Amino acid sequence: MLTSLMLLVGMVLGGVKVGGEPPDYIGKDIHGNEVRLSQYRGRVVVIDFWASWCSPCREELAVLDRIQRQVSPQRLVVLAVNWREGSNRFRQIVEVLGENTKLTLLDDAKGSISAPYNIHAIPFVVVIGMDGKIADIRRGFSKSLTPQFVDELNKLLAVDAAPAGVAQ
Repeated sequence: MLTSLMLLVGMVLGGVKVGGEPPDYIGKDIHGNEVRLSQYRGRVVVIDFWASWCSPCREELAVLDRIQRQVSPQRLVVLAVNWREGSNRFRQIVEVLGENTKLTLLDDAKGSISAPYNIHAIPFVVVIGMDGKIADIRRGFSKSLTPQFVDELNKLLAVDAAPAGVAQ
């Protein structure tokens, strides 16, 4: 009860916070299946809010796809939430990406999924640890910061002492 109240206060005051729990519902995948963060408890989850018109977003998606492939979706999953582009545009994007990506693609045409995160600019990344709590929030993308991001993911993946982190 107290955690829910703290999350609600955090959302009202500016979105979710590091150390807090994100909303469970994250949208519907390309097949119309509901996706909930609780499905991924025990894995590191990266939620990436992006749009096709955003060049840094597209670059970041490619990096996240490579990371997920290297680590495996059984340990790390990337949820790529298409931010405010409209359902028709989202379908076009899905057709273009096709089998070339292993990311879980989600549509947020109206911005309702992103609202609790208080997103005003993209790319916007939320990293969730295996415990289901927000470990990091990143705004923007810079290729030069990728090694730092990889280090952070490796630390989160090391929590269960399983082998095979992300190579730099």
